Amino acid sequence: MPKIVTPKTLTKLPKPSRFLLADENWEDYEYRPHCLVEDEKPVGSLEYRQVELIVRCDMDIDRQYRIISQHLNPLEDWGTESVAIEAERQDEPAMDPDVRELLLDEELGASRPRGPHGLLDGDESFTPLIAKQYAKRQLLMAIHQKELVAADRRRRHAIAMLFQMQDRRKRATVPDAEVVDVGDG
Repeated sequence: MPKIVTPKTLTKLPKPSRFLLADENWEDYEYRPHCLVEDEKPVGSLEYRQVELIVRCDMDIDRQYRIISQHLNPLEDWGTESVAIEAERQDEPAMDPDVRELLLDEELGASRPRGPHGLLDGDESFTPLIAKQYAKRQLLMAIHQKELVAADRRRRHAIAMLFQMQDRRKRATVPDAEVVDVGDG
């Protein structure tokens, strides 16, 4: 008797620990296929596999954006111009951004909105420094942009394949037309 594929068997697909990085969490990975299964209602192992491929492409896209963001972080290089500018701007001695964030949070009760790198969100004074980081890492940026395009292309292809599979399945359930002979009477 063939095994029936249900949403619960989706968890029996390859272990995400094989492809998740240290900064990615299991819960986020689990949430994505759950949402796609609810939206697309896949049936059968091939359609569930397509859902998994779409999720992996989503993870690759997010990963590339995180990597690009890290490469462009103006506070990445210790002892550089960016740290001195930030220290001068805040009228503080140059220190590790994480330590500074902890001190500020203790003083202000963590009420300041911060971005992913401990900087205040939307601080335009870092634009020239980010531009310099981009210029220094132009080849890396090009590589990551190509990877983004490739992951997006794979994602679009996986979605199109899923829709084709679903359309084929739906067409198979439609009964064939019968020829009706309308007589003279």
